[in-house]
Amino acid sequence: MDHIVDYLKDGQLRKYIDLRGPNSRWQHPWHLVYRVSLHTHLKKLATSDEGVGTPARLHTQNRVVSVNPEQGTLILRDGTRVTADLIIGADGIYV
Repeated sequence: MDHIVDYLKDGQLRKYIDLRGPNSRWQHPWHLVYRVSLHTHLKKLATSDEGVGTPARLHTQNRVVSVNPEQGTLILRDGTRVTADLIIGADGIYV
């Protein structure tokens, strides 16, 4: 990948980044991804009914009060009990 190109929804060029210089200095090429786009795509894939397995369920705006990693369960502040093969906590940073 020698460059990054980003377009607006109407097709207008938003950004062009030439990566030939940085890629020549490092062992591995750079891969730049706009995080919101990445998160949106991953969320769509994870929560879709299409594909193999049970779609992921997102529990937003709720804190985890108890976790049992051996059983794959957790309890949310609102009392919801969640059991899953994989649980990812992504609650941000709190001061």
